[in-house]
Order: sequence, then structure tokens, then C-alpha cells
Amino acid sequence: MFLRPVFLPPMEYSWMVVGVGVALEGYVYVGKKSRAEVAFVNVDEAVRRFYISHLESLGFRYRVIGKKIISYSLELAEELRRRIYATPGVKRLPPEAYMYPRDAIRWAFTLDGGVVLAKDPKSREVIFRSKSAEIVKDAAALLRAVGISYGIRGNGTLLYIKRREDLRKFAEIGFLEGAKAVRGRHKGREKNELLKILLFPLTSHPQPRSPPGKHTPPVAPPEGVPCEAPRFGGGTSRGLPRGVKS
Repeated sequence: MFLRPVFLPPMEYSWMVVGVGVALEGYVYVGKKSRAEVAFVNVDEAVRRFYISHLESLGFRYRVIGKKIISYSLELAEELRRRIYATPGVKRLPPEAYMYPRDAIRWAFTLDGGVVLAKDPKSREVIFRSKSAEIVKDAAALLRAVGISYGIRGNGTLLYIKRREDLRKFAEIGFLEGAKAVRGRHKGREKNELLKILLFPLTSHPQPRSPPGKHTPPVAPPEGVPCEAPRFGGGTSRGLPRGVKS
């Protein structure tokens, strides 16, 4: 019988996923008599499946209790404590995040980031928020590693990406496929879908449909976006009406 080979991700990659996940949305507890608990807390199904797949790849057992995915492995707890608590009491992203900066950005922004679709286009942005200013600094370092500019406000707890070129660069990374917004007025919509809506006026300019018998004038593209010359029927090979010079 032929068995298809199973390709497992590198251990460092799985440690990145689990480490970033627990650093942002979980906790590590190590108590007396080898008691330990590692929890990841999230309600999005795509996110939970992704985290579990890498927990399993590392060979750790777990239980699902409500919103929590819990492992009682002392080995896992000690490894994560070493990775994300290099300074006692201060969470940081694990060192493996810097081995896979683009993937770490996608995972971190999926967990603690989102898309702001304000009515004012100037206020639209992609954000990453954390109670820990140190975590925000780590996220900023990852963005610098891939050439994305950003700003920080909110006493160092909110990172934002607003410039057009940087939004396009972030869109090449995106969010975890299938992950959805879990709060706010866009709750239940996929984050990548919201990202496309944010970028829509920056990348394409469709014409609105007119009711039968009515004509809608063309929409001018934003400043700086090239516009193709109109083509007229019965013209020359250049598309201009006969008698009209370019």
C-alpha cells in the first residue's frame, strides 16, 4: 500500500506560531509539584485550527474548554516561559518570530490587529493593538524587517499602517486565511475581505451601474492614477475620431 508522505512544518516555525499565539492571547502558568498550564484564548475557528495544528506538530496534547485551548505539559510551559518571558513578568514575541517575519506579522495582526474602515478615507488604516508597549515594539521591529513604515500612538500601545505604499506591502502579507473580525460593526466578516475594501479605492475604480435608459458619467480616478484615453468607434488606429489631432 502506498502512503502519501506527510510534510510537517519546521519545529522553529511551529514554535513561532505557538509562542506568538500565547504571547498575544494566552498565558503560561508553572506551579508547585510540576503543575503547569498553557492556554490560548480565541473564538475564531480558523485561528483555533491553525494554532492547534502547530501544537500537535510539536507533539503536545491539549484540551478544548470553551474559548480556551489548554495544555498541561510542563515541558511546553517551561519552553514558552523561556521564549516569551526572557525578562521575568514581561511578555515578548518569541525569537522564532524574527526567523519568519512575514508569517509572524500575518499571525500577530490576525490575533491582535484589524482594519479600520472609517467614513473619512484619511482615517482608514490597519492597526495592531496590545496592552504591552514591549509587544508593540516587537511588532514594529518585524514591520521594519520587511520594509513597512508605521506609526505608534496611544502611549505606545497602538501601531498603525496608513500610507498607501505601506498598505499595499501589508496586503501582500495579509491576515490568516479565513480569520474573521470578532468584534465591532464588521464582526463576522473575513479580515482579508475588509483589507480588500480598504485598498479598493487605491487599486481600482469601477464605474457605477446606471438604471436602464440613464447615463452615468464616468468616475474620475484619484489624483496620480493614470487614466486610459477613451476609444471611439470608427476612429483611426489610435482610437481618436477622424479629424481630431492628438
